[in-house]
Amino acid sequence: MDERRGIVKKVNYLFLTTILLYLLIVLFAALMSVVGLGMGNLGALFLGEVVILLPALIFILANRWDVREMIPFRKIKASSFWFTVLLAICIMLPAQWINIVSQLFTDSPASAAVLEIVGEIPFGTAFFAVAIFGPLCEEVVFRGVIFQGLRKSSRIVLSAVISALFFGLMHMNLNQFLYTFFLGFVLAMLTEATGSIVTPFIVHFIVNGYNIIAAYVLIFLSSGRDKGLSAMIQSSMERGPSKLYYFFAAGMYFIPALLASFLAFLLYKAICKREGSLEHIKGIFKKKDEGGRREAVVTAGGYIGIVICSLVILFLDTVMKLFT
Repeated sequence: MDERRGIVKKVNYLFLTTILLYLLIVLFAALMSVVGLGMGNLGALFLGEVVILLPALIFILANRWDVREMIPFRKIKASSFWFTVLLAICIMLPAQWINIVSQLFTDSPASAAVLEIVGEIPFGTAFFAVAIFGPLCEEVVFRGVIFQGLRKSSRIVLSAVISALFFGLMHMNLNQFLYTFFLGFVLAMLTEATGSIVTPFIVHFIVNGYNIIAAYVLIFLSSGRDKGLSAMIQSSMERGPSKLYYFFAAGMYFIPALLASFLAFLLYKAICKREGSLEHIKGIFKKKDEGGRREAVVTAGGYIGIVICSLVILFLDTVMKLFT
């Protein structure tokens, strides 16, 4: 039990270490840009993902953790693959609804960043960075090392929630935090159902891949032969939709998002059945503490990391509101 508790604590400190390194790199990149030595969006994107991945790999080696246990890869059934693809399509609707609702009271820096990337980087390179390399690094860290470490507490559902919280906070802005927290929980539970980070990677790949393709399509249309359509799209991209637009969009998306969530639940249940984990998943939701001390999932390192991320998010959100 002491060994398991030790892993939980170390994973919390891994989260803290990762965000501190990430913030240092962001600050360093900003200073380099000021003096004219910026690395560009592509370089910053790759460096950011490497900074997220590297501490996790170092923690595994330094603590001599079992790589196969902390980064579980397991072959899934063909039917589970296709159900996972459908589940990814379904959860994009509720994630988009959360994204829309959040923009009623905050901005979306991620949307602007994606449009900047597609405006200066070839499609193949951007697709690899955003849809393949990024999701692979993040799944190894958050559904791999962090979630697998937290679940040593034997409080699996809470571990899924906390790993999702860490994942959302890592994005360092309020808009992305809200929908990545939702996605992070779904991906953690998918990992628990299949015993592999392959399925969450598939979902992550589809979600990010769709977003990058949609951005390129938007850029293509904005520079097309139809001058009227191009001007309308370009104008919309520059000023952004109004709060009234988001209000009505949230209302229009609500029922489809609700239906898509229900379909996603059915698909998740089907995946559990095919992977033989349905009873296990039911059990972790019904499980009660067997007396004695409740094992902590968040420890000192995690609490410090949560506070730092929260302060950064509040600061950046305030700054964006002041200057927009």
